[in-house]
Amino acid sequence: MVTEMTIDTHGYVKALTAAGVPAAQAEAHVEALRDKVLPELATHQDLKTLGSELRREMSDLKSDLRGEMAGIRTDMWKMSFAVVLATATLVTFLQKLLA
Repeated sequence: MVTEMTIDTHGYVKALTAAGVPAAQAEAHVEALRDKVLPELATHQDLKTLGSELRREMSDLKSDLRGEMAGIRTDMWKMSFAVVLATATLVTFLQKLLA
């Protein structure tokens, strides 16, 4: 969401010329501000909106990560069971072989 920002360009030119800046230079400065700087500035509302979007994305990523971790945990239990079963089978085989 972009909010339109306004500036009192006439008052700004008056303040610059009162400070001794030539009128043409003051006009050019105001034009540069209006055309180049102001469109790039974020408002407080822009930042609040961005913060909300980032919090929502981080929450989604957190949920995804928890799901992935649960899947990994399940896989680790399966692998542990397979190792225990394979070890028991090997021990039984070796006992029969050596008996």
